[in-house]
Amino acid sequence: MATGMESRMVKLLKQTHGFAKEVMGKFSKDRGSLFAAAIAFYGLISIIPLLLLGIAVLGHILGSESTRHQVITFVRNFIPVGREELERNLVLLSKQSSILGGIGVLALLWTGSQVFVILQHAINIALGSAERIGFLRARATALAMVIIIGILFILSVGMSSLADIIRGFGIKVLGKELADFQLVWNVFLGILVPFVISVIAFTLIYKYLPLADVGLRGPILGGLTAGILFEIAKHGFQWYVTNIANFNAVYGTLGGVVILVLWIYYTSLIGILGAEVASVYVERTKQKEG
Repeated sequence: MATGMESRMVKLLKQTHGFAKEVMGKFSKDRGSLFAAAIAFYGLISIIPLLLLGIAVLGHILGSESTRHQVITFVRNFIPVGREELERNLVLLSKQSSILGGIGVLALLWTGSQVFVILQHAINIALGSAERIGFLRARATALAMVIIIGILFILSVGMSSLADIIRGFGIKVLGKELADFQLVWNVFLGILVPFVISVIAFTLIYKYLPLADVGLRGPILGGLTAGILFEIAKHGFQWYVTNIANFNAVYGTLGGVVILVLWIYYTSLIGILGAEVASVYVERTKQKEG
């Protein structure tokens, strides 16, 4: 029994190693790091418009002050570095109502969607889609992804608000109110909810951005991989910047911007790597079925 289990474990490790080796080889062949750099550039340009767009849309629902608080909470959950500068800019810009009115919202939507245009190109290469896409179709798909990610953002805000409501009920468990279980709430809101949203977001990106039909299992596997790596990178990168790196000593007042660009770059690497995982899985599945 033990020998059979060990044999299966060895076989599984070999298969996992072979799969990972194929993913990394394909990542290098598809110039994943180069595309990640391009996405980082467009991501830096898009991040403020996207967050301001969130403030503009949610402002009609929650009110301006509450909305800014929720967006900043979202930033803290998903952007572990350069947050102070980003938060200050969001507060200042969101107070300029002319940016968030009418045509301004459309401009934010157009600018913010640019990152998804280049991301779609990178993912199509990763998934082996040779079909060329027209400008209007590419932009329409990018705008749709902005809306989908926006819905996930609203769900994230909704979960936080729902948790606050539940804690306010004074419900008791094991003789203590739910609000007293601070560690549980921190894990739920600070780790579990962001992780689930990350996995769903990556899965949707791998499912709907490619022009080719990739099924569902590949995107789910890629989404899980990217979600796990994203959470590890988020905490690891924050620790590295806080305890080891000193970007301000080299870049001065631009240190926060450089850190933010690096974070978007690492996130882009993870996103493309997840697409390669989905691609290899889809390719292997086709080979087995063929």
